[in-house]
Amino acid sequence: MVETKQIHDLAGRPGSMIESNLQALKNGPMSKSEIARYLGQKKISGSLKKALAELLKEEKITYTIPEKPNNRFQKYKLN
Repeated sequence: MVETKQIHDLAGRPGSMIESNLQALKNGPMSKSEIARYLGQKKISGSLKKALAELLKEEKITYTIPEKPNNRFQKYKLN
């Protein structure tokens, strides 16, 4: 639980949301809501969505179901 708190504290700094997402995904595939909870957030924030979009664009992460990006069971994993 201490590790999650430290990540949440980092999330306020510019660029750290992307780093926090990458760190969260080291544990395995996660959904947006699972990542948000890992970071200590109650809901999926706009900054989380932007960070995930940026990581997808840079091909640092991928979808677990690439043929259906809007699937409700979609998760993200490291490349």
